[in-house]
Amino acid sequence: MEIQNTTNIPEVKDTIVILRQLSADENLRKVAEFREKRIHDEQSALAGARREGIQQGIKQGIQQGLQQGIQQGIQQGLQQGMQQGIQQGIQQGIQQGLQQGIHQGIQQGRTEGVFETRLSNVINIMETFNLTAQQAMDVLKVPEQERAQIEEQLARKQNK
Repeated sequence: MEIQNTTNIPEVKDTIVILRQLSADENLRKVAEFREKRIHDEQSALAGARREGIQQGIKQGIQQGLQQGIQQGIQQGLQQGMQQGIQQGIQQGIQQGLQQGIHQGIQQGRTEGVFETRLSNVINIMETFNLTAQQAMDVLKVPEQERAQIEEQLARKQNK
């Protein structure tokens, strides 16, 4: 109460009022906790997705790199000699393939990780607050373009 009365900063006063409301209202507190958990879960999922994406990216990158490297090596080998061309092509291909694979793997991992986290959060909100999928997605502010895919996954889980 002291800070609210002694400060002239509107944002601080507003924040204190919101914190008091959250503390007093059990449902608001639960929603705030779920949002905080969702943020934590998304960060954890992103970290895991990055690791998995990097591993997948390395595998894909090596495969792509070897393929690209061999192709480049053969072309350069015909012009500069087979031995020198194959070595240079493989090195360049592996490097390019690794870079492309890591990038693709990270992107794919992030996308999958964020989706899986959102799906999990929707299910948790539905079960905890006895809400429909649409209501849970509204609470979590799920983007419109992801809602159909989430509903499809929910239907699959219910059919199992």
